[in-house]
Amino acid sequence: MTKIIATLGLVSNSKEKILDLANAGVEIFRLNFSHGSHAWHKECIETIRSVNPNAKIMLDTKGPEMRTGDILDKNNKPTFFSIEKDEILFLVNDIKKQDVFCEKNHKKLFINHKNFANDVTIGDEIALNSGLQNLEIVDIDNKNFIIKTVVKNAGKIKSRRHVNLVGKDVSLSTTTEIDKEDIIFGLENDIDSIAMSFVRHASDIEYVQNICKKFDKKVKIYAKIETQEAMNNLEEIAKISDGLMVARGDLGVETPFEYVPAKRKKILEIGKKYNCEVIVATEMLESMITKPRPTRAEVSDITFAVWQNADYTMLSGETAAGNFPVESVQVMKKVIDAAIETQ
Repeated sequence: MTKIIATLGLVSNSKEKILDLANAGVEIFRLNFSHGSHAWHKECIETIRSVNPNAKIMLDTKGPEMRTGDILDKNNKPTFFSIEKDEILFLVNDIKKQDVFCEKNHKKLFINHKNFANDVTIGDEIALNSGLQNLEIVDIDNKNFIIKTVVKNAGKIKSRRHVNLVGKDVSLSTTTEIDKEDIIFGLENDIDSIAMSFVRHASDIEYVQNICKKFDKKVKIYAKIETQEAMNNLEEIAKISDGLMVARGDLGVETPFEYVPAKRKKILEIGKKYNCEVIVATEMLESMITKPRPTRAEVSDITFAVWQNADYTMLSGETAAGNFPVESVQVMKKVIDAAIETQ
């Protein structure tokens, strides 16, 4: 029986909203540690427990991130710049220091991963802003960290946008010090499960399991499958995980988006093989962030997740920041029930 996970945010963290979400059919409340302070999350946990002491709470880690730097105007206020198709764009890790190394009259963009130049090769594709803009690498100066790229599609670049290397791994630790602090905070506050971002190997799960053992806490650990490397190591990850998450947001940026449905199918199959629970996540009712009714495509998406024996379907922005958080859960419950009835 497919159940529902809902993400809490500023539109849904009140006692009244949490009660409404629970009554609508939420099984697990997800706290996204990419946003919010420990104080905010603690308040959410206490509110959930006050509504239902037996409610399940999931901590979703921030994970390692590559981002662009701040883009500021002359008054140090946030701004943006535009990039055009076929334009040259340089990626650097110190804009002032490396002005001298770049070709003149070309735009430069700061990347916060210091070893990124060593992770890439000519011809690689880089996705910016969750895949809205794409770049192709045409030259690399490893010594000075200068990556010369050609813009594949136009757009606006703002501060601190996500950076993804499509189809390849990067030399970032899966569990950051911030993640470790967040996990310890969660264990101290009796969360029930942990969703680990950007898991790539079974050892990433073992690392978190060891933290839990030190605190003598038994929690479920879900591996978020978001990269091609995770797909390559899927069976070894599934063998020691309590569950897998089909994290289609980054999976559709880190790997070709047209293969995401096939990857979802494989993750569900491997989950069943190793008795792992599987969560299907991201954009399941994306249109309901702003609209009161789902698209037919979204209804079909949820239905096929149920028919493929997903253990959970997850709502993210729909319940964290949308205009219709409770209605989104009600719609998802209605679709799940109909899918079970007609299976």
